[in-house]
Amino acid sequence: MLKITNNNGAGVTTFKLEGRLAGAWVNELRNCWEQAGEGAAIRVDLTEVSWVSEEGKALLGEMHRRGAELSAANLLMASIVAEITSETKEDAN
Repeated sequence: MLKITNNNGAGVTTFKLEGRLAGAWVNELRNCWEQAGEGAAIRVDLTEVSWVSEEGKALLGEMHRRGAELSAANLLMASIVAEITSETKEDAN
């Protein structure tokens, strides 16, 4: 189960995720992202996410490569964000 709260403000669209990013919820986040529009400033708040599947990590990586900011507070999500952002840096080199 995943709850996605969309907040548009100050020129940034924030997707606050709560729960597990897996299965059909990965496509739901992709749909939300696509509806925000090409070139929109995106922030993904992973503070309340308890688990991310490999498909979810792939989507977050794609979002980050296209400019989305990923934020996390707990160690697990911070580790996942660090993994995604380091892969993005390696891909750029």
